[in-house]
Amino acid sequence: MRYFIVKTDHHIVEPGHLLEGIDTAARSRLAVEKIISEQVPIEVIVDLGDVADTVSVPVRLEAEAAAESYRHAASILGPLAAKTIYLPGNHDTPSLM
Repeated sequence: MRYFIVKTDHHIVEPGHLLEGIDTAARSRLAVEKIISEQVPIEVIVDLGDVADTVSVPVRLEAEAAAESYRHAASILGPLAAKTIYLPGNHDTPSLM
């Protein structure tokens, strides 16, 4: 059997920060751990965007992720990166992805 995963809207921000009171990094870590623990042969993962975000822009609709956020996201999502296709979302900065 072939397996694929679709994930979206991690909104991982700069280390040590919460996004609107939510620890998006911790939630993403849990998701990665759960995917790995299932031990199924994943063929591909599609990430539909908003991988990273920022807390430095107060107007949410105008926020685009910072380089520091992508480094943080890579440290969390790294174990799945080899099988993941990333598509940018409205809070992503494509040149940094």
